[in-house]
Amino acid sequence: MNSFDIIVQRAKSIVKDAENWSLTVDERRQLFRCVAIVLDQEGYSSSAFHVMFSCLKLYEATDSLAGTENDARRCVILAMKAVDVINFAELVTLPVVKNLTQTHAKVFSLLNLFTSSTAQEFKQKMAEFADLMTTEGLTENELIVKKSYVIVCSFDTSKTNHSYTELSEKLNIDKDEIEMWAIDAIQNNIIDAKIDQLNEMIVIKNHMLREIKLKEW
Repeated sequence: MNSFDIIVQRAKSIVKDAENWSLTVDERRQLFRCVAIVLDQEGYSSSAFHVMFSCLKLYEATDSLAGTENDARRCVILAMKAVDVINFAELVTLPVVKNLTQTHAKVFSLLNLFTSSTAQEFKQKMAEFADLMTTEGLTENELIVKKSYVIVCSFDTSKTNHSYTELSEKLNIDKDEIEMWAIDAIQNNIIDAKIDQLNEMIVIKNHMLREIKLKEW
């Protein structure tokens, strides 16, 4: 590991490290923002999102949100790019993100689709965001896959067995592609599952969003 790698690793842990520092809210905002921008520039989408998200969470609805629009917009785009970002329901409730309805309405509308549409509705709406996807280097396929991950992470884990047919309908994926989808989801740590080819079932023991909630508790 070279010196730059060490700096990157420290940058990724800045939110936790800062808990031990006597910083004001404004100082935390500035620190997290600067670190997130550097991580983003270096191509660390996931880490950049998590640090910027921590920055934006420090704003209350009663705070002045002037000047936060570009950071909030970028945070939303990073959430879409990063494979391990699933909790869009929390992101969409942040005051600074809600404020995007005034300045970056299309970005907010796309974000909102992740939490308020079915997989079928989501795919039908994609054409409306073609310009945005081109500008941000997003593809329709990666957004549709992301939507499928958001949906599967909304499943009640008390039910573990999901048939290929059921998943095909809920995720809007061809039944013949369910196995490959599950393999990718497992490799990306979205679900902890096994594939029962004989009975055409995906046995989902856990998913990422539940893991996140357990850590928060």
